[in-house]
Amino acid sequence: MKLRRLFAVGAGLLGVQIPFILTGHIQEDAYITFRCAVNLAATGVYGYNPGERVSASTSHLSVFILALLRLAAGEQFIVAMQMTYGIATLAGLYLWTAAVVRDSPHLMWVWAAISLFPVSLMIAYGGMETALVVLLTGIVLRCTYEPHPSIWAVVAFVLLPWARPDAVVVGIMTIVAAATIGKQPRRAAAVYAVSLTAGAASWLVFNRVYFGALLPQSIRAKALMWMPSTLNGILVGGAARVRDVFFGHGLMLGIFTPIATRYLSVLSVPACLIVAAAAAVVAARPARFTAARPAVIVLAAVAFAMPVAYALGGAVAPWYFWASAVAGWLIVIIVCVAAGRCLRGASRYVAGMAGAGALVMLAAGQWVFAASWGTQENLYRAGIGDEIRALALPGDTLLLEPAGYVPFHARMLTWDEVGLASPMVTEYRSQYGLRWWIRFVQTFAPTFLLERDHMVAHRTYDGYVLSVDEQTWFAAHYALLRVFTYEPDRLRPPGLMRYVARLGSARDYYLYRRIDRPTR
Repeated sequence: MKLRRLFAVGAGLLGVQIPFILTGHIQEDAYITFRCAVNLAATGVYGYNPGERVSASTSHLSVFILALLRLAAGEQFIVAMQMTYGIATLAGLYLWTAAVVRDSPHLMWVWAAISLFPVSLMIAYGGMETALVVLLTGIVLRCTYEPHPSIWAVVAFVLLPWARPDAVVVGIMTIVAAATIGKQPRRAAAVYAVSLTAGAASWLVFNRVYFGALLPQSIRAKALMWMPSTLNGILVGGAARVRDVFFGHGLMLGIFTPIATRYLSVLSVPACLIVAAAAAVVAARPARFTAARPAVIVLAAVAFAMPVAYALGGAVAPWYFWASAVAGWLIVIIVCVAAGRCLRGASRYVAGMAGAGALVMLAAGQWVFAASWGTQENLYRAGIGDEIRALALPGDTLLLEPAGYVPFHARMLTWDEVGLASPMVTEYRSQYGLRWWIRFVQTFAPTFLLERDHMVAHRTYDGYVLSVDEQTWFAAHYALLRVFTYEPDRLRPPGLMRYVARLGSARDYYLYRRIDRPTR
């Protein structure tokens, strides 16, 4: 009966994800992984451009899974991925919940609540490898309460680096918590430590043998772009970034903001304080909340220690913090459920209905967010890629900054300006500094350049203003072909989706074509 109930609730939670899938909202960077997976399935070579061995995706495991889905589902592999990752997310969250509340009769309620939370839904349908990290973390959390090594946990420890190399930190924190606070036998801790080390070593060897470098291209490019190079940048700049990560600043939202929209930026600080207070209380007195202290400590570290490390290192992309947000809000939900247990009669009923109503409102708000972003990304940016493909001839090339949607749909040899998928861009950045862009364009002569409005002022993505001679050269070799503007009324038919799409905005894109290239 318990197993039947588990599958029934899981099927219902999976069904909730379907309206989000229909919005078309997938995280931009996921399409970098998609492109690598498509090339791997089609050519047998793992790379961003066909036939080029470039580790553009940080998650090798996600690339391999998506390549298999591409072979099995064809053009529908993205939807197949969303369903697969949705199941992985639900399974992972169940294991997270089970590790913390263990045999509590309210386990199912806590699991359902955290699965309906906006950030959990975004992990499920958003296409990023975070779903795999959530699943593997849930499996390794078993070692915080199992006295003997589990084969499933061993496999999960091995796979953690393949899902995301920084997930190794989660494995280390889990082993330490289980061995110290959870009093796990030394033999079990040693087995898990060896498994994690084997996973990391195999990942490094694969990178070196297959790609010719220990670290993926995506990591090397991010380090060159954003990692502080001075002690002052690490300490002073890092302190500012830590503040921004937790409390938000300007357009950046705090990681615990219930829904990642600017309309709720006012909640960034109070949400962070609520999560911090809940984590402190549950970690100090876990028995009061029928919680297991080792798992609580691990989740609290995921919620706060990992974001601090990211911020100090200069990496503050929003999806880096999805798992941290889930960990923090899971602890808050546990506190809320424990508080509800103390109530009696009508008060408990009212509190339960209020909690359910809040979850429904949050899920509905996340759907609005997804529908708005789905229009901006899946229709606007993807549409730009489709138009470039219609304009292109065989052998044409493209240079741009966003390496996801547009190149995936443009289907041509592409260099990205950050260098996530382009080792040559990283090399030029290292060699020429801010002047790298114009040197790169002069040397490689891309057919198409897709830029934002900064190019109107002769300024590159990095802020470098072209000299007069460089402007003259550029005008002699490239012509503005088209300006793309976000127009929700054109992208969506009349109705709710159009209204929601109007809530968002997106910057214009300027498409330049090399003058001496033939046209279609």
